[in-house]
Amino acid sequence: MRVFQVFVSASHRRRGVGALLVNALVAQAEKDCYLNVVARVAADLTEANEFWQRMEFLASGVCSGGMSRNRSIVVRERRLNTPSLFDLLAPSAEALAHDFHLVDRSYGRSPAYGIDLNVLLDLIRDRPRATAASRIFSAALSNLIRLFVAPEFAAELRRAQKSRPELQDDTLLDFALALPQHPPPPSHTMTSLELELGALIFPERSSTGRLRPRDRSDVRHIATAIHNRVVGYVTSEEAILRRRLIILAKYGLDVIAPVDLAESLVPVAWEEPPLETSVPQSGEEIRIAEAEEIDVAACKQFAREIAGPSEFVDHAVCAGTVQSPRRRLLITLQNRPAVFISWDPPSRATPRVESVLMVRSGLSRIESVVEQALFHLIRDSCKDFPMMVRLCTFPAETWLEELLVSAGFRRAHRENGERDTVFYKLALGQAVTDMNWMEIRESISGRSGVRIPERPPNYEHANQAVAVQSPAGIPLSITLGEFEELVSPAIIAVPGRPGAIVPIRHQFSTELLVASTQRALFPALEAAFRGRRAYFCSPRALSALSPGSLLFFYESLKGGGRGAVIACARSVETFVRPKADVQTGVRARGVLANHQFDEMTRSRDIGVVLFDSVLRFKKAIDLGGLRQMGCADRSNVVTARRIDSRQVLALIAQGEPCV
Repeated sequence: MRVFQVFVSASHRRRGVGALLVNALVAQAEKDCYLNVVARVAADLTEANEFWQRMEFLASGVCSGGMSRNRSIVVRERRLNTPSLFDLLAPSAEALAHDFHLVDRSYGRSPAYGIDLNVLLDLIRDRPRATAASRIFSAALSNLIRLFVAPEFAAELRRAQKSRPELQDDTLLDFALALPQHPPPPSHTMTSLELELGALIFPERSSTGRLRPRDRSDVRHIATAIHNRVVGYVTSEEAILRRRLIILAKYGLDVIAPVDLAESLVPVAWEEPPLETSVPQSGEEIRIAEAEEIDVAACKQFAREIAGPSEFVDHAVCAGTVQSPRRRLLITLQNRPAVFISWDPPSRATPRVESVLMVRSGLSRIESVVEQALFHLIRDSCKDFPMMVRLCTFPAETWLEELLVSAGFRRAHRENGERDTVFYKLALGQAVTDMNWMEIRESISGRSGVRIPERPPNYEHANQAVAVQSPAGIPLSITLGEFEELVSPAIIAVPGRPGAIVPIRHQFSTELLVASTQRALFPALEAAFRGRRAYFCSPRALSALSPGSLLFFYESLKGGGRGAVIACARSVETFVRPKADVQTGVRARGVLANHQFDEMTRSRDIGVVLFDSVLRFKKAIDLGGLRQMGCADRSNVVTARRIDSRQVLALIAQGEPCV
């Protein structure tokens, strides 16, 4: 079935009328046994595309429009709950490219590393690198990583014991033999790899045929690691480490020093959340507490009240280890436990963050509480580097899935074609430009298996197509806006993308952007921890803040402000409404009190900008710096000012935005 047009008169919009019409059409189409409904939407019509996205019409491709307007058309499709011949034959694959098609594989699978003999001897003999070796073995016993050795490991130890009395200890050999071993490659493969690696790592001795027994041993270790496709090989041998980039490029094996691996295993520092947030419109308070061991009983009681499965609960409330304690937050609403969320501390060496979310349904403002829990999870996960987040939720409810989707999570697909109850999200936590595009591309591929284009596309609009490849190698086409949602919080500053300098007072920037590095003395407003927030302004300012633009917030000097650009974000939606018609849900995403909202403009109308992906500047850019870049004139920044792509990139390069 094809939809040509949906129209609702302007005075009745944003009241759900369009949704009622489309839902009625979908119900009739399913009754008449249609398989899907298709709508073709002009890519530059942002509000129309967002409407169809909310109605689960997902982008399946982009094509050219007519010659007169030279538009791109987004083809949006909604599959219907109608039995078909293909459903009877086999589980049908989702045909729409609205996500990365991530598959849930082997829960808790940690990266594998091969180690050489010196890592063990550093630990046993208390050498200078003993601390690093201790952390590596501790991480392996905690299942953060897996350690393997080659058969050459024990053979090398036996040879060393013959010439070094301090190593002549049967217990040490028994321990070495007990370590997990990878099988060696077939003899012909081993011979080939020995020749290649010997010439690469020890070129002088290899060319004259004078490789030492220790050299050959090192080569066999690396050959076994390459054959078994481990993530990395841990060694302190300088000759091997000097060839790190070449080995990685040619064989896909990262050789890494023990100190470097140990450093990557150190968890990200925990930035504790505020103890409570307030809802100014209702006077309610949302209390957030970091759950300690003494709170486990209360957390388990909460889980029993919402009928959580025991194995699910046990994983959620576990404390982790002393070296890597698990983050655990219990959030109460109206003095009742409403949400419990926990996750592993992120580290560079682990491929993803495992997290659990338990929710009490039926409470007022529960959506806001869940948004705050997700805010702390996502921000902590990608604070220092991009990270994949795996989220198990309970209970499974439609409203909760819709909220997770709006935050960039997507339900996992199992390898047998079934859909899982687990959700995944890739969080970048930084700005992406043409300067770091290749680095981000490799990071996305390494964390998720998704491949993005080798070069950033030139910006046309938020609904332009981005060609990606799923982990299974399936070509997908998603819009730029959806791509940003899937990797949020992130700013994708591709060439040609415009921006705007947006003025904001110190009082509001602290509450709305969480731009201050100091811990708040008083309850924070809930808007600061919502995925999508609202900026209120004069209707005239909206022309510079169009959807898809990148916003750079300038904190004015008034009220103790810094007089500098302090944060950036992405404009998602803009509209003008009479003040009396702005819904409570929209106002709760901003930080204006009732009297401030009424006094915002002299007219009866107010402009609303919904934005997301807030990133704070490491280095604030003052008014002088803005003028040097051409982003401000001699007058102070008192109203929104549009800037071009070149200025956007200059601001990002100097400010270094991050979560």
